[in-house]
Order: sequence, then structure tokens, then C-alpha cells
Amino acid sequence: MVYSVDRMEGERAVLVDETGSELVLLREKLAGAAVGDCGRLKEGVFVKDPQLTRLRRQKMRALRERLLSGKKKENKG
Repeated sequence: MVYSVDRMEGERAVLVDETGSELVLLREKLAGAAVGDCGRLKEGVFVKDPQLTRLRRQKMRALRERLLSGKKKENKG
């Protein structure tokens, strides 16, 4: 299951999976990950996936730019 780091709440980190379900971990279990990072849990520790994080950030940036510009996504096919 893929999670993203949604937010920090004191000594805890809130992760969100693809279905929107939340999982709370101690910050020490993030292994240096930050808000917005994507990854998976391995033995109770969040392991960041830099490639997935980069791809999701690019996708969100493109969506934000499209929404702010008022343009609709072109339907290919």
C-alpha cells in the first residue's frame, strides 16, 4: 500500500493511503521523510519512494496549474 505524509501533529505524523484512510505514526518512524513524501511501510517504518514522490508532485503541479488557468484537460482518443 502506498502512503503519503499528509501532516505532522506534534510528535505524530498522519499518513494517507490511496483510499483516503489515515494512519498515525510516531515521527521517529518517518526515517527523514517530510510532508508530501510518498512511500510504503516496511516493518512499521515509512520508507520514502523518491521517484513516486516526484511523479505525484509533478501530477499535482500540472493539475493545480490547469485549475488556476481555467483550461480543461484535452481528451485524447
